[in-house]
Amino acid sequence: MAAKIEIINMALGYLGAQPVSDVEEKTEQARQARLFYDATRDSVLRGFAWTFALKQWNCAAVKAAPAFKEFKYGCQMPVDCLRFLHAADPRVKCERAGKYIYSDENPVDIIGVSRIANEEDFDAVFTEVFALKLACQMSIVLSDDKGLRDRLRADYEAFVKTAQVKSALERPVQDYQY
Repeated sequence: MAAKIEIINMALGYLGAQPVSDVEEKTEQARQARLFYDATRDSVLRGFAWTFALKQWNCAAVKAAPAFKEFKYGCQMPVDCLRFLHAADPRVKCERAGKYIYSDENPVDIIGVSRIANEEDFDAVFTEVFALKLACQMSIVLSDDKGLRDRLRADYEAFVKTAQVKSALERPVQDYQY
């Protein structure tokens, strides 16, 4: 959808700041963008089960579950998994604790939110939400407007709620047995 520089410039636009032509330039705007970009992207991805970022992993046990867990196996959380959601098979119980996912299955297929670093793979709504959150993060340094951060945060939260509704409409209807 959008390139990294376009997302950064969207965020700077929300702040009323000058756009940058290169992320590596020696301006305060570019420095702040470099500082916050990756962590903010991962935070926004982790904050919601974005449909474009859902992924399935097959995880093999690397250790036995500790005594305080009711499971047999522990597999390492995949490096690119930002948020564990559930087992791919709804009949399989598993849970995350620290860097591990515990289950009685070995291996276990899990569903989670993946780190998406290629901006071309971003959903349009995610891009806008991400730019708002990035602007919010950079606002302390780049803006003298004390209320701007609160307004950006409110806009961000409203966009996330809109994304949740749209995402729910994209998912199949559950067939419940009564």
